[in-house]
Amino acid sequence: MNINKSYLYHINPTRVRITAVIITVFIITSALFGQQNQYSSYFPLKTGNVWVYSWYNTQWGQSGRLKKSIDTSITANGHIYYGYQSFFIRVDSINANVYMYSPGSGCQWSPNEKMSDSLFAHIFDTVKYNCGTYYIRCIDTNYRNLFGSSRRSKHFSQGYNGRIYTKDFGIISSYSGTGTAFYSETLIGCVINGVVYGDTSLVGVNIISSNISEVFSLSQNYPNPFNPVTKIKFQIAKLTDAKLVIFDVLGREIANLIPPLRGGEVGLQTGTYEVEWDAADYPSGVYFYKLITPKFTETKKMVLMK
Repeated sequence: MNINKSYLYHINPTRVRITAVIITVFIITSALFGQQNQYSSYFPLKTGNVWVYSWYNTQWGQSGRLKKSIDTSITANGHIYYGYQSFFIRVDSINANVYMYSPGSGCQWSPNEKMSDSLFAHIFDTVKYNCGTYYIRCIDTNYRNLFGSSRRSKHFSQGYNGRIYTKDFGIISSYSGTGTAFYSETLIGCVINGVVYGDTSLVGVNIISSNISEVFSLSQNYPNPFNPVTKIKFQIAKLTDAKLVIFDVLGREIANLIPPLRGGEVGLQTGTYEVEWDAADYPSGVYFYKLITPKFTETKKMVLMK
């Protein structure tokens, strides 16, 4: 075989070096971005995803279940933010930072949004929270068993406050406290990209209509009498803090069916809500339930018959 050696002798060395550099940069960049995009899966934000948590408050000695779901999204700042509880959040596809939409404010490096976590963080990395108001630290990146599989997790902590993200499932645990009072949430079930995991049944507050309500109201529970589960419907006329408290016949408070507000939450939106109470652990008898808001209070009677 005859080889045209003149072609080999006229290869431009400078061009070869430049090409090699470009290829190297491309490989490194692709690997880095791919790795960071992989970390975005620690918080799978998608319309229709649902998380169900059990919660416990040591100060009140009460517990229950609550649902967090993504029902809506908005486009702002050139990004898509997903409605999660009372916030709109996103996970950056490049750096895997978790940002909360904050129009009119935000951080110097990210106008109109504030960073809460960085899913790219490694063990012992510190992350600026709320534009550097304080720092949180990644204290654990161990594997955790969840719904029958082992998944890598990231545990962020600052004082008595913290949360744990697990790959493909999002936040599986969060807690806050002051040293004397403590509030915690633990994931017991979820629906991620249409797949159901764990226990997604809910004993807690469900919004059944987001239509604007003109009045506050508390409906009679149904069924009544009941054994052992009953449902209570109420209306909220404007954004407010609210409690739905159960009392026994002696006037002792035995349950609060609306989880207490946590830092950054602003209360219940206007709309119609329905909450379920399971009285399996209580004896037959007369009970009272009371809706309490800053502008409205009403009490009704119900009967548990076993």
